[in-house]
Amino acid sequence: MTKTIEVGTLEEIDLKEKYYKTHIQGNPAEQALLIQDLLAKDWTQQKIAKLLKLSQGGISRRLSLLDLIPKLFRLLKEGKLKPSTAWHLSKLAVNDQEEFAKKEKITLKEVLQYRRKLSISSEVVKALEEPAVVSTPFYTSEDGKQVVTCPRCNHQFTVFGDPKSSLNIE
Repeated sequence: MTKTIEVGTLEEIDLKEKYYKTHIQGNPAEQALLIQDLLAKDWTQQKIAKLLKLSQGGISRRLSLLDLIPKLFRLLKEGKLKPSTAWHLSKLAVNDQEEFAKKEKITLKEVLQYRRKLSISSEVVKALEEPAVVSTPFYTSEDGKQVVTCPRCNHQFTVFGDPKSSLNIE
């Protein structure tokens, strides 16, 4: 006499197999793909977090990995790119990611330095776009140019023209 045991629907079995593979392997790229599949099946991030035993932040970080260009995603999937480095790379524009993808070795330190440089650059641009109230006096530099220091960012600017009329800085 044979006994039939119901183990669940095909979808449940497939899901358990995917969960087992991603959990055992611990590959963030595989986890990102699984999360994407589950979201497409109308799962909530909370339900996915419970299934994968990840925090909401962990789910969001895995989803960010899907923003990687294909070459970097493949390196992550193959274990040739560390997850933390991949996450920081995913925050960069596509052309910046492509430049990093050309390198033989990508380090977290390099990526962090690059992101920091971009952040500082955008802060300087923002400071320059907003009008600055200059209450600090002008002074004459060693080379005879009139200079003013921005009170907000401490950058020094050369003043052209008559500082008492219109202000042109560089």
